Amino acid sequence: MKTLLFIIAPFVAIQLYAQNASLPIVNEPLIFEDKNGMVAVEAEHFYKQTKTDKRFWYINSPSVHPGVWPDYDTASCEDAGGLAYVEALPDLFHSEEDPIISGDNLGNSGNVAVMHYKIFFNKPGLYYIWTRLRSNDQEDNTTQAGINDTWPITAQILQSPVEKKTWIWKSENRLSRKPWKIGRACLEVPTAGLHDIQFAMREDGCQIDRMLLTSNSDFVPSDSVAIPSKIKKGNIKTWYETRDDRMSTVHKFVAEDGLLTIEPESIPSTKGWKYFADTSKMSGFGFLEWTEEGQGIKPGKGILSYTFEISEPGNYQFLLRSKMKDPKNRMETPDADGNDIWVKFTGGKDIASQKQLGNDWFKVAILGHPEGWNWNTNADGGAPHPLTPVCRYFDKGVYTVELSGRSKGHIIDKMVLTQFKKSPITDFDKHNFSNFTGAKESRRVKQ
Repeated sequence: MKTLLFIIAPFVAIQLYAQNASLPIVNEPLIFEDKNGMVAVEAEHFYKQTKTDKRFWYINSPSVHPGVWPDYDTASCEDAGGLAYVEALPDLFHSEEDPIISGDNLGNSGNVAVMHYKIFFNKPGLYYIWTRLRSNDQEDNTTQAGINDTWPITAQILQSPVEKKTWIWKSENRLSRKPWKIGRACLEVPTAGLHDIQFAMREDGCQIDRMLLTSNSDFVPSDSVAIPSKIKKGNIKTWYETRDDRMSTVHKFVAEDGLLTIEPESIPSTKGWKYFADTSKMSGFGFLEWTEEGQGIKPGKGILSYTFEISEPGNYQFLLRSKMKDPKNRMETPDADGNDIWVKFTGGKDIASQKQLGNDWFKVAILGHPEGWNWNTNADGGAPHPLTPVCRYFDKGVYTVELSGRSKGHIIDKMVLTQFKKSPITDFDKHNFSNFTGAKESRRVKQ
């Protein structure tokens, strides 16, 4: 009996998580409106799903992940609009060897997993359909579109190239196979006004990022142009947050109870920093890697600036959760390549008993060659590279901390300012940092 409980309990947990990932993240009724004959929506902004007895469309984002099996794909959030997309799961039609089960792993005429979108069209007529799809194997590159519960032949098999493993805009509708016959994907909007636009599963495992309808037959969308359209009514639920949402407002982080936590990816990345989404994170959306060639680059490149507010005056320690891309290089020295970054505080004072930082850039480094993520954070002044905590005194007020790239391959995930009464943390190997690793990002307010 114990073994049986062990098998069932994780399955129940996965199903509950999956159910949340399939729920709408919009407040009904959310109505999009076309502008000059064009309307574009994020696929995850459906207001309901129907025909879900066999499959659901599941949201994938850095903060929402289905946990449904089988799913042969790794998350593709980093290149998706708003860092989110939908995928039809479970994926049982994975290769040509898998049996086709009509109405189960292969849909037709909107009979499996239908997403619904309310769109207000100012003019009737023919609208060409563009979908931003991603195909990771040979049997997950098609979907289908409909209007008001009708599924015209012109939108029955919307497809993208097979196994490209990247997001691609296409407006192709497959009319026949062997011999192949491809036409433009389109829908006829019968009247001006509100209509229900639907996208249904054809092949399970299909991933959709965005959809666009346009009356202009010559228009070709790009990632910079095909942004979500104006919302006529309703809004997105406040609990759902993408990295795009978080970066859209000028804000400051607020330290509370002597702790400030900042996710470096919370602001737009500057040149030299590459963003990586990470769906496993307890907070934040991913991490940043410094990619500029060179070691020991002078400060001033790829500056990331964060404003924060201190309400409790005192001594604070700066800690950075980071790692080296290759910790095995230069083993003869404590300071491996890719282990450091430039940091500068605007405001605050040095602490007499600690390393003097001044008011300019100083080097912060991981010392030794630890594997994986660590909180080893030192104000490194050079050989013999002693362990040196980064400390600063702050009065009540508003300050800025800036980061600048220094060594290629340095990867940063989270930074913390934590108040200390007697002495800072110095034994990075033995200290338990789980409270910092799992801490949510500090509250933000508009400046």
